[in-house]
Amino acid sequence: MKKGDVFNYYNKGKKKYTALQIVETFHEKNQCILLALYYWNDEPLKATDLNTIKPFWRNHHNWKGEYDFMLCEDNMPNYYTFVGNREVLAYPDEELSKVTSWSYPCLQISLQTAWDELPESFRTKYKSQKANDKLFADHIAEMNSGIDIDNYPVVVTEIEVEGEKDWLIDYINTHHNITKLIWENNPEGTIINLSETRIIEFKTDGKGIKKIILNDYLNELAFFGDVPDNIEIVAQPMNRSFRLETRNTNNLKAFKGLNISSLHMQGKATFDMKEVATYLPQIKELRIWGSPSYITNMHEIAALKSLSWLTINEIFGFTADNFPAPVELPAIKSIWLHSIPEDVAKKVKKEYKNYDLWIQKGRKPEWLEANLNNPFRDWDGDDYILPAHAKKSAALYAKLYAQADKLLKQNPDTGTMLKELEEMVKVFTLEFNKMDKRKPWIDTVIRENIYDALLLLLKPFKDKVNTIYLTDEVFDSLRDF
Repeated sequence: MKKGDVFNYYNKGKKKYTALQIVETFHEKNQCILLALYYWNDEPLKATDLNTIKPFWRNHHNWKGEYDFMLCEDNMPNYYTFVGNREVLAYPDEELSKVTSWSYPCLQISLQTAWDELPESFRTKYKSQKANDKLFADHIAEMNSGIDIDNYPVVVTEIEVEGEKDWLIDYINTHHNITKLIWENNPEGTIINLSETRIIEFKTDGKGIKKIILNDYLNELAFFGDVPDNIEIVAQPMNRSFRLETRNTNNLKAFKGLNISSLHMQGKATFDMKEVATYLPQIKELRIWGSPSYITNMHEIAALKSLSWLTINEIFGFTADNFPAPVELPAIKSIWLHSIPEDVAKKVKKEYKNYDLWIQKGRKPEWLEANLNNPFRDWDGDDYILPAHAKKSAALYAKLYAQADKLLKQNPDTGTMLKELEEMVKVFTLEFNKMDKRKPWIDTVIRENIYDALLLLLKPFKDKVNTIYLTDEVFDSLRDF
């Protein structure tokens, strides 16, 4: 593979050939720059036609007309076939930094082809409205028929629905302007067939879904609820790589064998790295986003030999001994760590200093004790508690926990200890009074939660001072809720 080489790519799902050219090679980085060529045909490009080929000019949807350059790793898949060599047709105007998939050129030209097939009136309307943000709205919250969409005052590219919609897939099959679909609360046994759509992004809570048949355009598949135990995910032959987003590792088995290049896990669950290594060993990007959360079997990450980018945020339950050395992650290029155990942060800073590295907030054991077991952490995301109140409550508990821990270590005389604790209980109670004053939100259940949190805070002092006095007299006499 060298500069100027042209290759054919055959997409089995679409039964079409497209082509690309090698613009530049960076052997020291094991990377190359590709240029998509304007070729979309039933037959492969021939060497005799190389002089007539032109660069692919992208102007579908929000693109304004530009060549399609890509930065890829130089391990060309075996389904590309060599055509010939000619002078490079175009060079990028700026340096490329984001590495993409080798199947990306086919996606873009197929989207352009689908765009070109849309009625000119739609394309003109879309472009004119997109140019004016005040007029443009590409998302519809709810519809009951395709007529509702057709009669919408602006063009529609995104749809969000709930429940059974027998008409929806048939409509999307023939309206390729729809590229994003959010669908939740399906009845049991639902089959969602996206194979003939142009959906790029599909999100669901997973409820009621028995089977999802993917198309060859998909960029992202996201489950914002639990993945059903017996769900079947079917991909097209040689499906292009896509990103999977899920809240936990409960059922990664459902995605085994799919061409998933990026995995994003987030939520309040305990993650199991063994599940990732077992069912998605080929991933190149891994993002684990806790709230905070725990992870088990972290050492299994060493099985991800193609892993290039790693992001870990607010994840605990592992140590420096569980985190692999650079030699165990041969493809790693970038590591982003935020709010993780302190010993892990120190090890990674030392061993990965020559890599693209960003580390913040290595947490000491004392912080973990105060925050991971913070009783108000569960308030985050509660439908009945404002995010600001949840955040303030968790911060208050963490602050008072640190004070209580310090007091416990100092171990003053009983009178001094009781006085200090009494002051902490006052601060605790008055802060909740203040939060509840403007617009009352603390009901009976929440009040019990607050009381339980206070008991937890005072538990280490139970055998040292009269904690009943602190809860039943100080707290009860001061609270307004």
